[in-house]
Amino acid sequence: MILRQLKILAALPVLIIPPTQGPVINEIMQSNINFYYYNWQYPDSWVEIYNPTDKAIDMTSYSINTVKDCSTAFPIRRKIAPHGFQVIQCDKNDASISFSFKLESDTIGHLYLFNDQEQLIDSLTYPVMIGPNVAYGRFDDGAAYWGWELKPTPGLPNNGFLSDVVLPSPVFRRKSGIL
Repeated sequence: MILRQLKILAALPVLIIPPTQGPVINEIMQSNINFYYYNWQYPDSWVEIYNPTDKAIDMTSYSINTVKDCSTAFPIRRKIAPHGFQVIQCDKNDASISFSFKLESDTIGHLYLFNDQEQLIDSLTYPVMIGPNVAYGRFDDGAAYWGWELKPTPGLPNNGFLSDVVLPSPVFRRKSGIL
């Protein structure tokens, strides 16, 4: 019986994701209307960075930008605990953990994460936003698959609930035309 179960398990496809050696862009929200509240305000948009390693990472010399140019990137200036998160507010407010750029919501956008050696270590091309207060994130923290999160998780583990759509297409009861 055990041998039969092992054969069945061996026949199942396995998705192997190589371990990540450093921090990654994990989740974003392009239009934060009233979901994430920080420092007495709702930032326009936010980015979550995840540390998938077993050691804390000093992000002091790391930077992030919406263009692939490290020289104009915004420094992160924080430590991220092992398997921890850092949420960065993008609200045109130059506070200690806020950046003066906003994530695009009406066009395809880009994010670039640079390490302390000014090397590109992660990037994201994200789609046009499908609705306010909806995040775009990884299926699980650090995973390769991305999708829409109807229940965003800034600063918390991603819950694995992704969607391709927010609402189904409308269904009309009557044919079009003049009544």
